[in-house]
Amino acid sequence: VGARYYDLVVQVGDNLIRYEKKAWKLDNIDKLLPKSIKSKFAADDDFAEDTGQLFKDLVQLKADVGLCCTRWSFDARAADYPGGADAIRDKIVMLAEKNKQALKAGMGLDLELEADDEIFKDFIKQLKNTDFVEISAKVE
Repeated sequence: VGARYYDLVVQVGDNLIRYEKKAWKLDNIDKLLPKSIKSKFAADDDFAEDTGQLFKDLVQLKADVGLCCTRWSFDARAADYPGGADAIRDKIVMLAEKNKQALKAGMGLDLELEADDEIFKDFIKQLKNTDFVEISAKVE
C-alpha cells in the first residue's frame, strides 16, 4: 500500500488495529470522502504519494483477514450525520463500487478475470457488514 501512518494503532488480541481519526465538520463528510478515495499510480505500479487515504485503507482492509484491522473513526460531530456510522460506511461502499477498477488494480486483482470480479464483490459484501466506520462518544 505504500507508506501510511495511522493516528493510532492498538493491539487487540493477536491483531493490530489501525485507526484513522477524522475530525471533520459534519458538512465535510460528503465533500471529503470522494477526494479521499482518489487513486494514482506511480510508474513502478506502486501508489503515487497523493493517492487518497481511503483508497489506501480499503486496499489494506482487503489484505486483512476478515477485514479486521483498519478503522475510520470520526469524532462525535459525525453522530449527527443522517444515519450515523452506518450511513457513512454505506457511502464508502458506494464510492468503492464506483471506483471498482482502480481498487481492483490496487488490490492486485486482474481487471478482466471473472474470478477476481467475484473476489471484489465478496469484499464489498463484507465491507457492508463491518465496523470499518465508527463514531467517537461525545464527552460533555
